[in-house]
Amino acid sequence: MPVQRTTMDNSSLSTKKGSMCSKESTRETARRKRGHSMATTSPRSAQAKVPLTFPSLSGQRNVQRQKISDASSSSSGRQSRNNTSSQVTEHSESSKSAQATNDQGSSQALQQQSTSRSQTSERSRDKSIQPRKKKAKTHPGDRMLDEYADDVFWERLINNQELDWTMTTRTLDNLISQWRSFKSSAAQTTADWRRIESGAVKFDSERRKHEEANALLRCARRYDELLTRIGSRFIAISLMSTEVMKKAKVPLQQREDRVREAIVNMRQERRSLRITMNDIEDYLDSAADEDQRQHKQFTHENELLHEQIRHLRQEKQQLQERVAEIEHDREQWRGQIQQHQDVNQRLRSQIADQERAHNQLRRQLQDLERQLDQIRRPAHEMPRNEQRRDRPQHDQRAAQNPERQDDQLDPEEQRRELRREIRRITRQVQQLEEARAVVPARNLQQHFDQVHPALQCVFCRAEGQHFSDACPFVSDPQQRRDIIRDRGRCNRCLEHCERRNFCAYENRECSYCSRARGTILHDPEQGIGQHHSALCRTPDDRGRVYFQIQELRQQREQKERELQRL
Repeated sequence: MPVQRTTMDNSSLSTKKGSMCSKESTRETARRKRGHSMATTSPRSAQAKVPLTFPSLSGQRNVQRQKISDASSSSSGRQSRNNTSSQVTEHSESSKSAQATNDQGSSQALQQQSTSRSQTSERSRDKSIQPRKKKAKTHPGDRMLDEYADDVFWERLINNQELDWTMTTRTLDNLISQWRSFKSSAAQTTADWRRIESGAVKFDSERRKHEEANALLRCARRYDELLTRIGSRFIAISLMSTEVMKKAKVPLQQREDRVREAIVNMRQERRSLRITMNDIEDYLDSAADEDQRQHKQFTHENELLHEQIRHLRQEKQQLQERVAEIEHDREQWRGQIQQHQDVNQRLRSQIADQERAHNQLRRQLQDLERQLDQIRRPAHEMPRNEQRRDRPQHDQRAAQNPERQDDQLDPEEQRRELRREIRRITRQVQQLEEARAVVPARNLQQHFDQVHPALQCVFCRAEGQHFSDACPFVSDPQQRRDIIRDRGRCNRCLEHCERRNFCAYENRECSYCSRARGTILHDPEQGIGQHHSALCRTPDDRGRVYFQIQELRQQREQKERELQRL
């Protein structure tokens, strides 16, 4: 651990200097003559010669401390235990002073002890007088680990290599306590994540769960960094304190064992945290994939909805045009009906006149027949016998040429029938042409650039080449239906949807049937109910419509020629 040096104002320093006695000044002069520097020389007390055991990260320490009878060494020991890490300079100064006192005698050691106590009391008094500085806001883990950066720590560690074994032990103990604290926090973070992963903790929403997982991931990364820094500092201080350990008679093998133990513990903790972080990252990745999948599904459903709306608008427009056409035809039919009513009225009047004329002629004929019967009865049978012989010949000619007889009887009715037939054929051709324009043809193609490499055709089993609807090898709808039925697939999605207990195309309509709605080609069931567009027969019916249109046009031309002849 880096040691913080406490700076003191000029008044405090002058008070210390004023309290020193003349003998202490003499000892300082003697030390300078011997070439000892206070800034670079570490204290060597009788306590440093006592064998000590090296502290471990597990917290087990066996430090054997021996009571020192020398008054100066005991004074130095109390001062090192009471002062904080910020008072290393004063501690080194008092320890060096105690070393010089041992060389000169016990009387000087007692005087040094009293001087050290007076300095300690003055320092405590000065600290109580000085105003307390406000601490900067830092991360709790940073304040517990070190308020300095790593580069400052390493610089201070190099500058303080000559610390005594007591200060080194205290620094290692501080690192051990920090290690335990962060290890407990890391274990708590892992336990919290396991509880969330097992479902023991309930959340209001998935978003709240994702936020908690992100927070735990940040904590785990933070603890991993802090534990790595603590372990690295522990190992660095242990390895750089070799000379101090030799002088404290600490076995080198023990030092190496403790360093290896620290490395193993650090590796285990990092592995445990790494497992926790990987689990949290896997969960967050899967949650992100699920959100992306749902977003794609919602986008696809939205596109389908817009497509259906567009089809409905087209159908609405077609219906409006159809209604306008029907209204126009109704007006025409009303005019024709009025004309027919007028014609019928004239015909009724003509029929009534003809009936009256016919009745009159019949009465005249009856009168003439009676007169003939009365005048010439014997000569009456000959015309009747000839009339009987001629009647079968007239009936035979009428049976052989009925159309000629109809033409001769009512040509106007025949013309009306031909016009009616021509209008019916024209309307049927128009309906077929509209259906052919609305319904698209099936695009049979072997290779498509937009096909995913893993997409497989249901019928020919080709991968990454074409969609199932565009398969050129199996194009007959009935053959496709037989393949789907033999392989046990669904008619709507062409997959084994019974395995996942739902069909993705349950509420979707065939694209060809949706376009053909309102036309003469519309047949939503087609014998199999709701179906996939690859199984639809409407594109094939569209191909046959062309020949029907040609045949109807020929029939219309024939009717028009017959009408012209009449």
